[in-house]
Amino acid sequence: EKTVTVGVPVSDKYHPFTKAEQAEAIEQITGKKSGRLLLVTGGGLGAKRINDAVAANAEALLERYPDLTIVQVAGRAQEAAMRQLYKKDLAPELQKRVIVKGFVTNMYTYIGASDVVITRAGATSIAECAAQQKACIVVPNPVLAGGHQLKNAEVLAERAAVKLLPESRLRQDAGALMPPLVDLLDSPDRAKKLGKTLGLLTEPDSAKRLAVLLLEQAA
Repeated sequence: EKTVTVGVPVSDKYHPFTKAEQAEAIEQITGKKSGRLLLVTGGGLGAKRINDAVAANAEALLERYPDLTIVQVAGRAQEAAMRQLYKKDLAPELQKRVIVKGFVTNMYTYIGASDVVITRAGATSIAECAAQQKACIVVPNPVLAGGHQLKNAEVLAERAAVKLLPESRLRQDAGALMPPLVDLLDSPDRAKKLGKTLGLLTEPDSAKRLAVLLLEQAA
């Protein structure tokens, strides 16, 4: 009776972008006035398994979708290595469509600009994507804190709110990333529906509810 679930408080900058807001964010990130964007993020430290899998599939993705830009928030420790990997593996014209960042402070801009997000399954990452109603391919970290990311991802997958891709599958075959990506990029309507379903599972007023509880206790 002393427990209240309020959800994960996120900034109100995390909200569903209008088409105009998305176009503005795409131009801000890529310098282009249109096109699609795949956002890859492994959390604050990055995720080597995800980074490597995206790099292994980047050429095929970029060739299949000529309007696609890949934005990879790789983690500061992996940023230089990822840049070198793309420089080695991709033709110069394809390299221009891959943006590698070590870390970003305005993640809401990047999520808002994206069509699909590849992410871990930490509570905050999921809450931010849910607040912006984005289609997510979730690769949970299997070892952190008792496997809580696995539990998060399983609940969301059961509710058809994300596409779940176990890290063990990526370890066996980096190509396992392609089917869920192709499914969402080939069908914008399906991606939009997935994002909206995820959005329904968030608590949009978490910060306000938490503030009210604190004020009530203080009083």
